Amino acid sequence: MKLNIILLAISLCFIQCVNAKSIVIVVNDNFPVGSISKGDLNSIFLGNKSNLSGKKVAVVEYKMSNPIRSQFSKKYLRKSISDIKSYWIKQMVNSGTRRPKSKKSFKSIKKYLQKRSTVIGYCWDTDVIPTGVKQLKIR
Repeated sequence: MKLNIILLAISLCFIQCVNAKSIVIVVNDNFPVGSISKGDLNSIFLGNKSNLSGKKVAVVEYKMSNPIRSQFSKKYLRKSISDIKSYWIKQMVNSGTRRPKSKKSFKSIKKYLQKRSTVIGYCWDTDVIPTGVKQLKIR
């Protein structure tokens, strides 16, 4: 009986690990850099930095209601969705800074990235990255 419970627990952990998704950073093939630090990524997505290698960069995000947005915010921005909402309201009121463009799906994000060489976004590692878009390495 104990062995069956242990085997069941191991099986569930394995299934959960296999099904776990990761987030990857994606950009246009002509993006000015091939890798980015977590600090720069955080600064760019929070609107505190807008240049990389002398090029002005912009951000495209998912809508706040999309689960990937919440995971991205926790992992790379170290903020919850409610913290992000508050942050952007304060930014707009205090400095006039607008929050990044947001799209409903990866289909919309990839079209946006394919047309703009200096925009940075993200997707699940299971999404198919199309021609004209590449994964940006995080260092």
